[in-house]
Amino acid sequence: MATLNQKRNAQIVSSLGGKYSHGNLVTVTFSESDKSTIVREYNISYDTKNVDDFKNMNPDEITLSVLNTNGMADNSDNTQVNRTQINVYTTEGMPHDANGNLLYDKRDSSKLAQTGAHEDLHTSGQKHNSKATLSSPPDNLIGEGAPGLKMTPEQRTESIRLIEQQQPKTR
Repeated sequence: MATLNQKRNAQIVSSLGGKYSHGNLVTVTFSESDKSTIVREYNISYDTKNVDDFKNMNPDEITLSVLNTNGMADNSDNTQVNRTQINVYTTEGMPHDANGNLLYDKRDSSKLAQTGAHEDLHTSGQKHNSKATLSSPPDNLIGEGAPGLKMTPEQRTESIRLIEQQQPKTR
């Protein structure tokens, strides 16, 4: 798991780091601790009870959504109390044998890290259908389906603004 988290952190640093819309450079660092504000889970199924996107869906719609996704965040726009879930069984690039057993190998973790970074960016306010995402190139990390690897300066600006607004105030 440490290797997977390192790859996921590196993807966030690479995508969220860079110039934002005002031309300034953003540098991203991670600090993992028991006081984390975002929990990362790797599962073979999902706990959908706290996922905002499912609150107004009927059970059949939720089931269909779960079958067609590699990951999810409990909610968007919350950098302080949130959870992301990655389904290691359905994520592209994770091979399994004829009996359905995962054949996990460090080399296969790139897609899991990419999907995890995509879900982490939902917690920083990024949405599939935002103006910035819809007008971005196809290799955008927050794009729906198979995410790319990049973010636009406008997306960085949106995420940074939300992260700064939600930081606990210190005296």
